[in-house]
Amino acid sequence: MNEPVQVIKQKRPLPEGPGALAQPAPGQVVDHPATAEARLAQLARPKWRHRAAAVSFLLAVLLPAILTTSYLYLYAADQYASRVAFSVRSGETMAPVEVLGMLTQSLGGSGGLDAEIIYEFVRSQQMVETALAALPLEAIYNAPQEDWVFRLGEDRPIEEVIDYWNWMTDISFEATTGVVNFEARAFDPDSARAIAALVLAESTRLVNDLSIKAREDAVSVAREVLGQSEDRLRDVRRKLRAFRDIEQEIDPSLNARAALGLVSELEGELARTEIELDTQRALVGARDPRIPYLVQKIESLRSRIVEERTRLGTGTTTTTPDGRAFSDLVADYEELIVDQEFAQRAYVTALAASEQAQIEARRQIRYLSPHVDPTLSVSAQYPQRALISVGIFTILLVGWAVLLLIFYNIRDRR
Repeated sequence: MNEPVQVIKQKRPLPEGPGALAQPAPGQVVDHPATAEARLAQLARPKWRHRAAAVSFLLAVLLPAILTTSYLYLYAADQYASRVAFSVRSGETMAPVEVLGMLTQSLGGSGGLDAEIIYEFVRSQQMVETALAALPLEAIYNAPQEDWVFRLGEDRPIEEVIDYWNWMTDISFEATTGVVNFEARAFDPDSARAIAALVLAESTRLVNDLSIKAREDAVSVAREVLGQSEDRLRDVRRKLRAFRDIEQEIDPSLNARAALGLVSELEGELARTEIELDTQRALVGARDPRIPYLVQKIESLRSRIVEERTRLGTGTTTTTPDGRAFSDLVADYEELIVDQEFAQRAYVTALAASEQAQIEARRQIRYLSPHVDPTLSVSAQYPQRALISVGIFTILLVGWAVLLLIFYNIRDRR
């Protein structure tokens, strides 16, 4: 009988090194290499979520980007830009000390405030309404019929027109220097230049109106005080003229001084006559024929002195023949003269203040100084097709990636 042949299988040496396979533990079932490779191939095979991600990338990123780029290069109309730059200057001259003080402060000052006013004005409804009245703005912004994205559209409300105006125009200013930069875009270069010129003209008018108003405000108070002073001076002069017409006296004070001089002369003559009378009585006696003459002269002098004093308002009888005291007449006249002098001085002071206010207002006048006149474009600068295309693709890609990460995060938490 043939003896059974014993087959001795020689064990292969296990590979050594970093890539060597670990030896299976006793009792561990080891898959066949072909089975493991098949399982790995099954795991590497695309699944539904991979296909969904690819389809979503195609629909959410690639397709909109292609459509946007195609529209920009095939249908979007060329836009031309016109630029203008200006600033608000002041006619006020400053001393060197003031200039040195300005170096330690902000360089903007009121020029920056004027630039802010112009900025708000250009973006306001008033500016849009002015442009609609001065230019065929709707026809300018609706020129490309096939470009329905960048054109204005028909019969738009004023709010949408303002939004479109602020989109098609760009204004900025430097706060330190007060320089305003304005850019107007349109579908032809002449229209863009016309819009920029209109904005420059309206800004100039606004600055002039603000300057005139500020100047009027600066001199209005001084002008009001001057008017009041003029009215007061006229009223005092009118009263003085009426006083002279009624009393028939140009200057009662001169008559008073003349009356006082006359009284002094009469009193001197009375004293001399009394001395002469006493002398005649002492030398000749009462039989002298000149004594009655001297006595009558003394009585006449005393009567005239009393009369003149009565005219001056002194003594027991203080009224003139017309019923008024001469002293009251002089007092009224002097009061009118004092009022006239005071009113005249007040008028001169108010006139000087008004002239000074006008000088200061002229020094502080502001005006718009254009640095760059409205330009005329030769080639179109807008829309920036490449930049918009890349920007939209980047935004869509980032948004798609974020949503995909959120989806996988939610899926892994379940």
